[in-house]
Formats: sequence, structure tokens, C-alpha cells
Amino acid sequence: MRTIKQALTIVVKTIKQALTIVVIGVISYICYMAYSHLEDRYCWECTSQDYFDKGTVLIFKDDNESKERGLRFLESAAQKLHVDAQILLGELYLGSFPDTYYIHNEDKIAALRNNVPIDKTKGVSYFNELTVSIYSAKGNYAEMLYNLGLLFKMGVLTSPDNKEQAKKWFSMSAERGNIHAMYELGMYCNSKGDYERARQWFTNAFNGGEESRSAIMIGDYYFYGKGLREDYNQSIQWYSKALNTLGRSVSIYSKKVRKEVTQNARHRLKIAQRKAQDTLKVTYGLVGGVTNYSIYIPPDLTGRLIGAVHNENGNIQAHLKEGILSDSDSTSRTVASMNEGLYWVLNAYARHMYGADKDFSFVLARKRDLFK
Repeated sequence: MRTIKQALTIVVKTIKQALTIVVIGVISYICYMAYSHLEDRYCWECTSQDYFDKGTVLIFKDDNESKERGLRFLESAAQKLHVDAQILLGELYLGSFPDTYYIHNEDKIAALRNNVPIDKTKGVSYFNELTVSIYSAKGNYAEMLYNLGLLFKMGVLTSPDNKEQAKKWFSMSAERGNIHAMYELGMYCNSKGDYERARQWFTNAFNGGEESRSAIMIGDYYFYGKGLREDYNQSIQWYSKALNTLGRSVSIYSKKVRKEVTQNARHRLKIAQRKAQDTLKVTYGLVGGVTNYSIYIPPDLTGRLIGAVHNENGNIQAHLKEGILSDSDSTSRTVASMNEGLYWVLNAYARHMYGADKDFSFVLARKRDLFK
């Protein structure tokens, strides 16, 4: 009897313990689910990265409540100076962008667009905050630095001097290898008349990633003689390079930009080819050294002297031989460089001989004693 009683006591005790464990488990599960729900809703002790990560998960859920919570998390991350959150919210609220802007968050914007209307004032405010926080951000962010330059250039963001602000951000982006920023720096130097520096940026942009607009600009420099000797054949080469690279650089430009650049390159190429066909080739020779040389148009090996260029202590003078021009025309000119003097003499002679309405291509026939 006592043995049965003892066994029943043990069974009851075991059942109580099992029930206690089950109850504790159920309560723990309920507490965990409640905490998870609250954590999902309020994110206690979260870092800016936690807010951003949770927000970017929630915005892709189907229900509007989750999307709204996700947006609040993203806003909290942005308030904590999370750069990617500021970029996302800036793009989300701004809504429209310049043609060559790199959109970082197209999929996230699409997920939120039905819940969040465009608000350009808000978008600009997030980008303004970004101009401060991006300095301390880890990572390359070359594309976003370019974007900020573009937003200043296009007047979306404003400062006392938008051009200088744009140049600052383009420079930071170019230092990190962004070819579009290099092109924009080239255009900035071009607007200042610094063609040599502009051409260097255009060359870097083209060599760094086949930036076709840069090839067109170099072609223009040869076509118009900006910082270079006018050379239609060289311009043809650069316009052709632009077209060739456009055919394989699908990811570099949007369809709209690629279409515009292609049309520009084709139009310029046709004009340059026509000019090259109509250009009269004039062969010349040189005799002399670095600071003094004479210029010959050689019908034979000796040639006919047409002028000279002299550099005396930095004072560079170009002279035409007497009798080439009429008495009313100037036969000498002060020039900035030996090259400028050379082409002044050649152009003056060619216009006199063949007519001012023609285009000329000057070709050095024989190096002879130059720069010995």
C-alpha cells in the first residue's frame, strides 16, 4: 500500500514538474514573441546601422504598416547620421534627378513610392545633411560625391557659389576614380579657358573608362585649334573613338544621354570629314634651333624662305619675309610662344598664296637642323 502511494506521489510530482517546464516554455515563447514584436516596432538600443538594416527589410514587406515602420526606422538612422539612410531618403523625397545622376536606391524607392509622396524640400534637406556627414563616412562613395557635385551644378542644392561647390565635390569624386567627375572638371577648366588642363582631365576620363563625351571634347580642341594645332584628321580620330566606345559602354550612360552623345559625335564627325577633304595641305621645312628658326616652303630640298621666329630673353617675335604680303599688312608680330609664331607665319603665307576662304593643313616635310 505504502509502495503504491509513494509511486503515485512520484508520478504527481513528475507531472507537476513537466507542467511547470511547459508553462515556463510557453511564457518564454510569448515573452520572446512580444519582445520581437516590440523590437520590430521600436528597436531598443539600436545603432544607426540596426535602424537602417531593419528599415530596409520592413519596406519590402507587403503590408503598409510594415512599410511605414520601415520608413520610421530609416528616418531614425538618418537622424543618427547614417549616410546610406540619408542618401535613400534624399532620393526618395527628391523624386527626379539630372540625366547623369547615379540613383543608388531604385528598388527601395519603388517599394516605398506608393506610401511616400515626393517632397523636394525634404529631399534637399537630407542631401544638405549628407554634405556634412559624408566626410566621416567609411567607404569610397565616389558616385555619391559626383552626385552632390551634379546637384550643385544643376542648382538643386544651392550655395553662395554653386560652380565652386560643384568643382569641390567633382574633385573629391575624381580623386576616387570617377570618370564622370573627371569629365565635369574638364568642362569646368574649359569654361575658364584653361584648355590644356581641361584636355588632361578629358584624357584621364577617356583612358580611365572610355568616357565618350571627353573624346568629343578632345576632338573639338583639334577641330577648332583650342590649345592645340588645328588638325581635322586628329579630330576625326577622336570623334570616331567616341562613337566606337559608345557602342560598348551601355552601362555608363542612360539611354537618353547615350542617344544625345551619339548624335553629337556623328554630327561632328561628318563636319570634320568634310573639312579634311576640303583642306589644302601645305608642306613646310624648318632650319634653326630652339630659340631661333627660319621657315621654308620647299618646292625642292632648299625651299623658299617665308619667315622666321626669334626668342630674345622671352620676347618672341614672328616675322614674314618682305614682299610676301602687301605693304598695308603687318610683317611681324609679338607672340606668346614659338609655336604660335610658326603658325602665324604659315597661315599668313597660305592665305596670301591660296586665298583666305580655304582651310589649311600644315605638314613638316623635313626636320632638318631644328633643335640640334
